[in-house]
Amino acid sequence: MGTRVRKMEENQEPIFIGEEQITNNKFLNMKVAAYRLPSGKVLEYQYATRGKKKASADAVRVILYFTGDDGKTRVVLIRQFRYPMGKELYETVAGLVEEGQTLEETAMREAKEEVGAENIEELVMVEPPSYTSAGMSDEKVACFEAKVKNLGSQRLEEEEKLSRVILTLDELESLLDSDEEFCLASRQQLRAFAYKQRYLKLKNSISKNAPELGEEN
Repeated sequence: MGTRVRKMEENQEPIFIGEEQITNNKFLNMKVAAYRLPSGKVLEYQYATRGKKKASADAVRVILYFTGDDGKTRVVLIRQFRYPMGKELYETVAGLVEEGQTLEETAMREAKEEVGAENIEELVMVEPPSYTSAGMSDEKVACFEAKVKNLGSQRLEEEEKLSRVILTLDELESLLDSDEEFCLASRQQLRAFAYKQRYLKLKNSISKNAPELGEEN
């Protein structure tokens, strides 16, 4: 009987008691949340937060691409200095959602500011808002892909040190397989994009070369 009761307690979810914000910064803060465990013990858990969400996600990431004159797909990345690491990392375009903006508007704004994207022809959400690091933060990010026609001038803030990098799919895959450092989420999204483009190219090739339905051998 005692064993059965203990198993039931282990399966119970902790009960939320309350939380307190312990820092007061502009973009990122720390909170302490208190939970009562099934045993009766109170657990205090610190985590990072972007604050009250202005949309269904705190931020967006965007893979930008275009078709070159040679018919090849090219991907636009950024190489950005990241202050916590004190060095540059390869990333996708990304940014926080501002008050009153939708996720789509945020994606287009960041594309224009960080790489000078103009005439965005297609903007597709490929991953809905998802938690980035559930053990450390309540941050949620949505992922987009955007086909662009032109690249103009960047519009960067003083503290932003980043350059745009344009790669073919072959070059992108070589970079992803190298020892160059990425933000993990950007690396995963870019690899998924490369795989998808390879699949679509193969599918299109098979479709073009397949015999007409009903054609005799």
